[in-house]
Amino acid sequence: MVPLIRQLCEEEGKHSAAIRVPKLVELFAMPGLHLEALVAEAGSVLVGYLAFYGVVSLFKCNSVLLVENMYVLPDYRKHGVGRMLMGTVAAEALARGWDRIELNVRDDNGRACRFYERMGFQAVQESVRRVEGERLRLLGEPYIQL
Repeated sequence: MVPLIRQLCEEEGKHSAAIRVPKLVELFAMPGLHLEALVAEAGSVLVGYLAFYGVVSLFKCNSVLLVENMYVLPDYRKHGVGRMLMGTVAAEALARGWDRIELNVRDDNGRACRFYERMGFQAVQESVRRVEGERLRLLGEPYIQL
């Protein structure tokens, strides 16, 4: 799965050097995180994956399945691989009694936006905000109890 994650990073112009197998294994085994993945294979070739985990919506008083990311190799797009991954994760959400799936998609990724629209996803009038790295340290440091 690591090569696919790296390809996704490259396509999105993100730095992929931090992606290491031991760290990924640690994330999937981390207690409380419950990170899971579905994979799609064509013969013995890994052609796609969808990573997800559960979060809570206090407004809906229910769990929500959050898609962390999904990627399908370019040669396998338009062959139903993405639809199969998304349909399988939707069935999993329903089996768990979760009534919503959420994901983030870049507005400038028209291909992905159209795909998710065809799957029934609706754009909501919200945007992602993020703090990380040095800014996260500056925000949290005064509150760390030693």
